[in-house]
This record gives sequence, C-alpha cells and structure tokens, in this order.
Amino acid sequence: MPDLDLSHLGGWIDSPKDVESTMGNLPFPVFSDVWTPIKGTGVGKIVVLTDIIEKVTGQPFKTRLQTVGDCVSMATALACDVSKAVDIWVNKDFEEWIAETSTEDIYGGSRVVIGKNQIRGDGSVGVWASKWVTDYGCLPRGKYGNVDTTIYSGSRARTWGSSGVPQSLIVEIKKHPIQITSQVKSYEQARDLIANGYPIAVCSNLGFSNQRDKNGVSKPSGSWAHCMCVIGVWDDGNIRRLLIQNSWGCYSDDTEVLTKDGWKFFKDLTYSDILATLNPENHNLEWQQIQNKFEYDYNGYLNHYHYRGVDLLVTDNHNMYVGNPNKDLSDIQSWNIVESKDCNKSIAIKKDCNWIGKEVKTYNIGDIEIDMDLWLEFLGYFLSEGSTSVHNKVLSNGESKKYGSCAISQIKVLSKNKMIECLNKMPFKFTKNMVCTNKDLYKELSIFGKSYNKHIPTYVKDLSSRQQKILFDALMLGDGSYSDGKVNYYTSSKLLADDFQELTLKIGICSDVIEIDRVGRDNGSGGITRHKEYRLNIKTVSKTPNAYGTIPLSLPYNGKIYCATVPNHIMYVRRNGRACWCGNSWNGGPKTHNQPDGSFWVEADIVEKYMFSQNDSWAFSGYTGFEPKELNTRII
Repeated sequence: MPDLDLSHLGGWIDSPKDVESTMGNLPFPVFSDVWTPIKGTGVGKIVVLTDIIEKVTGQPFKTRLQTVGDCVSMATALACDVSKAVDIWVNKDFEEWIAETSTEDIYGGSRVVIGKNQIRGDGSVGVWASKWVTDYGCLPRGKYGNVDTTIYSGSRARTWGSSGVPQSLIVEIKKHPIQITSQVKSYEQARDLIANGYPIAVCSNLGFSNQRDKNGVSKPSGSWAHCMCVIGVWDDGNIRRLLIQNSWGCYSDDTEVLTKDGWKFFKDLTYSDILATLNPENHNLEWQQIQNKFEYDYNGYLNHYHYRGVDLLVTDNHNMYVGNPNKDLSDIQSWNIVESKDCNKSIAIKKDCNWIGKEVKTYNIGDIEIDMDLWLEFLGYFLSEGSTSVHNKVLSNGESKKYGSCAISQIKVLSKNKMIECLNKMPFKFTKNMVCTNKDLYKELSIFGKSYNKHIPTYVKDLSSRQQKILFDALMLGDGSYSDGKVNYYTSSKLLADDFQELTLKIGICSDVIEIDRVGRDNGSGGITRHKEYRLNIKTVSKTPNAYGTIPLSLPYNGKIYCATVPNHIMYVRRNGRACWCGNSWNGGPKTHNQPDGSFWVEADIVEKYMFSQNDSWAFSGYTGFEPKELNTRII
C-alpha cells in the first residue's frame, strides 16, 4: 500500500540560523566535547528507557498524542520525563515522581520567549524547546491556581504558542529544571547516551513507513517536518538501531468498528478481535486481527466529518482514506491515505467494497437437504415477516402435547404471492395461511427469538455476494421500501439492523442505520410502541456508494479517544450508524524488546545520515554533565 504523505505536516521548523545562534548560549552546545565519561559504554547493550518510567510510576507507559503541530514540545516533554524517571531510579532519594511533563508550556515558552514570536501558525525549533527547559524548566501536569494542565489541550498549546506561558506558572516551572542539553551528531553518541539514561529529541524532515517489519523496524518513506524522541538503543553485533517514539492519531469514544462478531466500540475491543479491513490494492474486504489498540485521555479539538453517509470525529493527525472526486473513483489510484488535517478540499469517502465469499449449494434442516439459494430466500421472508410460537394440543386420551409452529404474515398481494411460490418449493408442508408445524424447521427458526431479537446467522455472512443478494432481496420484499428515489429497510431488531448493514456492504452497496425512538407512543394500530425502530438508508450503486464532503468542522472534545491498527491500515467504522472506510492509527506491525505503542526502530545509518545531520537533535540531562549511570534495569 502507499505510505502516508505527511509532507505538509506542521510541527518542526527547520531553521539552521536559529539553531546556530541559540547554541551559542548553551553551556555544552556540542555533545562530542563532553562525551568522554560515557564513551563506548553502550556497546553491546539493548535498552528501552520507557521501561524505567513504568518502574518509577508503577503504570504502563502511554505515548503522548498531539492534535496540533506541537511535536517539538511532545518529544521534548517525553525526553524530560525519561530524564526525571532515570534520575529517580538511579538516585532513590532524588525526588518523587509527580506527573508527566506538560507540553503546552514548552510549546509556548519555546516559541514566544526563546524564539521571540517569529512563527505564524504551528511549529517550533528543537533547540528553542531544549533551551526553554534548561533556562526555565518542565512543568508536571496538574492544577496551579486557576490554570489546569492535567489533560493535554491542543487549543491551549496554540494559545500559549501565540501569547506565551502565563506568568503565574513560571515559578512552578522553575522548580523542575533540566540542567544540560547538548547537540547529538552520531549513532555512537546516541548509543552511549541512551545506555546511560539520557534521552534525545530528534528533529528532521525524514518520514517513515507507517508499518513496522517483523523486527519492529520502520523504513524511511516520504518527508515529515517532525520532532520525535529517541528512547532506546539496540546494539548487538551487526545490529545498530535506535528506538523512536511518535505521537499521532485516534477516534472519539463513540466510534464503532465492524468485527467478525458484529459492531463493537473501539473501547470494547480485545486483541482477539478480527476486524473488517480494506485491501488498498483491490478494495476487497479482508478480515484481519488487531495488531495494537490504543486509548488516550484527550482535551482539545477534533475534526468532525458530518455529511450524508459520514459521521466521523477524529484527531488532526488521524489517517483518512479519501478519494479525489475529480477523478474516476473506480480507479484504485484515485484513493490515498492522508492525514485529517490535510483534507482541506473536496473529498470522497469510501463506503463500499468488494466481497469474495463462498458459494454453498445446500443447507440441512435435520435430515432434510435444501437448496441454499431457496433457503436464503425463505430465510429473508422469515426474518422480515415470520414468527414462531408454541401450542398445546389435546390428544384423544386427554393428554396435552406441545408443538411448535412457524408462520409468515404478509398482506400485500404481490409480496404474498412471491412468498407462496417460495414456500411451495420448500421440502416442508405449509398451509394456505403460510404456517408450518415441522419440528425441525421450528427448532431451526426458534433461535431467532422475538421480532426485536432477529438477526442474520453467521454462516450467511460467509457466503458469496450473489447468495447474500438473494437474502437481501427477500428481506426487502418483506420490510423494504422504495419511494421517491429512496431505498429503505425497517426493523425493530438492533441486531438485524447491524447485520443488514454488513449485508449491504458485502453485496456491493452500503447503508446507514438510523434509530427511530417512538417507544411509548401510539403505533397507529391502537397500541403503544414498545421497541425502538431502525431504518436502513440504502445507497445503491447507481447513486454511487461513496460520500462526498469538504473541510471538516473543528469541535471541542474532552474524554477518551481510541484506535487500533491492522495490517491493511483501513477499517470499516461508523459513528451514529453512518459507516465508511477510514484509516487506523500510526503505526502498526510487530514489536520487539518491549517497545511501546507508537514507536519504531530505525537503522543507525539512517538516523545518522538523514536525521542527526540536520543539526537539531538534543540530549537531555538532569545533572551538570553526562556522567555514567548504572540503570539497574532491563538490559538484554
């Protein structure tokens, strides 16, 4: 699949003049001048520094998630956290862990105080952030008077990035300084720094694939103006790699994804779940197991895509799967994965797919073999208009015997005649009122419960598009509606509505589920409505199954956000019943040596040649230099 095009990502500003001028004010501007005490100590070691954060906090490490172009502060804050955690771990009485470092003050301080408000729009320079945390400090998240930084806010970052950090926070910030920052130029320097607990914020224009290989390594791909944090080293013979932590993309907590077991909220997923994914090479639906899942606290703005057939609420950097409406959308090359923030013009969002199921000739009810096509037609009629019931029959000897029956009801003449034709072909005897008392058929159909609990059996979902279309047509004959160019299906069963939505996807069209709550109201037949109703709005091929829209709205959001990764990077998701194909979080694939979510290993020569060479990568120390430290933690 094509890699992400992140060439327009705002975050790191490449400014050699600012780097050079700011370096002149650092006590140890070049790490090579102070390397000697730890030189060579990283040879042969494998270290992941977030392990120490987990040991110090007693909690699993969670990566930061940026929502605006504040990546420099994200990487710098993580570097500060690693530095603090290592110092606490090595010197047990150094200080107590308070909370993770806030990013908004680093972003604002670096841009306004150090950078003197040169930048319009998002972004900062790596050395500015490094100098801010050494001249001032790094603020633990928390409440400080009327300022609450407990939860990250992209909007707060932008406000402080324009107006500066509130003066009331400066005293608190200066309580938590980073003592030294120094420029890193080579893999060997980075190796020894990491092995002794000194993290590195690395800024560059080099992009990477959003998929890790079997060793957890991502290969260079594209161009990013981006800052990330080096948190690990893998130095083992011919293997020379650095571990880089990224900070990108998710869905709101009310978003669902289609699984083998039906629709599930992202927050309810487990690693055993199998998700509906789209192969970008042929647009086939493929079932794939979750690789990783993510959960974050979030306070800021999300992008809201809300137009007919689409309702998505995602972060600025979330991956969208979009088409160019000015091109032939039947051509796969017209579709690409792009960041939400780059969806700044008219786009198409895909709602359909190709499905390759299996053809099955027969279906067995007890000892009776039925043509599968015939059974599917009958099943469609039953799911729409059928019911089962149990009766008592008094025998000649006075004893009572229970028996079950199944029946189909239909008053529309044309529809009823069509159903009778089907029943006459069935290997079971039906009365002229479309009632059958065969015990095997009753047993088969009784599992569908009452009308509000009906559903499509699992085995049907694996059938070919052709055979599933037979079921679809029969369902529509029962409870479908064709009026004023609109195609709808109605049911009181939430399960059937969800299954029907999957059915339409697999036959090459699509549908959206609209909940209609008339519970407690007059049903028009002298009774009271007891259950919700669901209307399926069906988009046919002739009306194009794709949805079209423009720039998303920006909405405030405070809560949990979630996502998962799959090999194809594209999942079938829905919000408020509107389903479409959309991207997954960055990045997916195997992990090695306990690397955190959102991280990837990079080969040493790549880091050295294309990242450190841009001269805006900085090591952090809580000491007055870079002295050797015995980490006493997992070194493989």
